[in-house]
Amino acid sequence: MLRIGILIILIMLPLQLNAHSPLEFSEPKNGSVLNAIPESLLLSFKSPTKLIKVSLNGKDSKEKDTFFQGLFKSNKSMESVLNDQISTEFAEKFVLKLPPLSVGHFKVKWRAMSEDGHILKGDFSFIIEEN
Repeated sequence: MLRIGILIILIMLPLQLNAHSPLEFSEPKNGSVLNAIPESLLLSFKSPTKLIKVSLNGKDSKEKDTFFQGLFKSNKSMESVLNDQISTEFAEKFVLKLPPLSVGHFKVKWRAMSEDGHILKGDFSFIIEEN
């Protein structure tokens, strides 16, 4: 009986995962190294989704951390919340204008809601290098 229960769970799990709307791709892509500063951020989902929150965290790579900054996590990083650009409608693609960026490492964190009401979240990062 236990084997049948486990088998049912294993069969149903992929169906539940497909019911959500994960991020299909982003621009900039996760892990990309860019030579030009992007002006916008593209988030594309597999099915209609409502964005709840998008934030951009970055650190200028020209700034060198001192020993004490590393200890106390007081590095010179920036955070921008891009919520003012988020539509309240369900959509598959979202284009958000980025604030002025410079050379450095950036991480985008997003939170969304699928049409079935499940909350989704994820993140990706990219690097901007000097030309």
